[in-house]
Amino acid sequence: MRLKGQEIEQWMGFRKLSNNLQQKVRKYRQYVWRETKGVDVEKLVKNLPKDLRNRVKSELGLELLLKVPLFQNMNEPLLNELCDLLKPMLYTEDSYFVREGHPVDEMLFVMQGKLSSVATDGGRARFYNAYYVRDGDYFGEVLISWALNLQSSNDLPFSTRTVRALTEVEAFVLTAADLKFVVSQFRPTRNQQEYLYSYYTGWRRSSAARLIQHAWRGYKKKMLEETLLRAEDIMLQDEWFKPSGNSSGLHTSTSVESLFWDLDPHSSNFA
Repeated sequence: MRLKGQEIEQWMGFRKLSNNLQQKVRKYRQYVWRETKGVDVEKLVKNLPKDLRNRVKSELGLELLLKVPLFQNMNEPLLNELCDLLKPMLYTEDSYFVREGHPVDEMLFVMQGKLSSVATDGGRARFYNAYYVRDGDYFGEVLISWALNLQSSNDLPFSTRTVRALTEVEAFVLTAADLKFVVSQFRPTRNQQEYLYSYYTGWRRSSAARLIQHAWRGYKKKMLEETLLRAEDIMLQDEWFKPSGNSSGLHTSTSVESLFWDLDPHSSNFA
């Protein structure tokens, strides 16, 4: 560990990396050492006989792969090939798997850890959608529809979300090229084709619907806040200018009610 550390320190000094980046490299190196004790896991598994390598990777990754509807319809040889193409990967806290607007070149299968997945619609004001990616989850579904379209260009799809590790994460990744290679050998039946098409087009529709619903809820909340502020202003004005007695109470109540009528979608005043 000391020898490897000296190597890395000399390399970073030679390359004159910034102090912040050097600190991140040291943190990652310490994490990898703690998890693997210096063993190159990928090299170790790769040097096993093919049959034994497939069995090891199958026990580790097959359960994760079978959560993807496309892979559930594949035969055993193709699943074994997919398992063999999985690459173990470690992520430190605050490292990024992909950023919004960048090409998606891998699928992520989380064995252990927690990540955040956030969409801001390119930084559009007041738009924010987030959820967690946890143990057993996967990310990168956009690559599946890209791989299924064998006539598509080699241009990778762009991510609509930013995925960042909130804790240390142990995962498998499957590259876009490996995914497309295996999918090109997949020959689904007609029923399977119809199911996969409806599932992935439905996934895109439901994803878009969730984003629209989130934006609509945000809009309603904003309108309600503005309405309450306007109502409060009216009540303060009435308190300030009202003569002695309670003759203005009915007028205030009516004014506030009319503001809420504007938010009623069944009202003719709703816009």
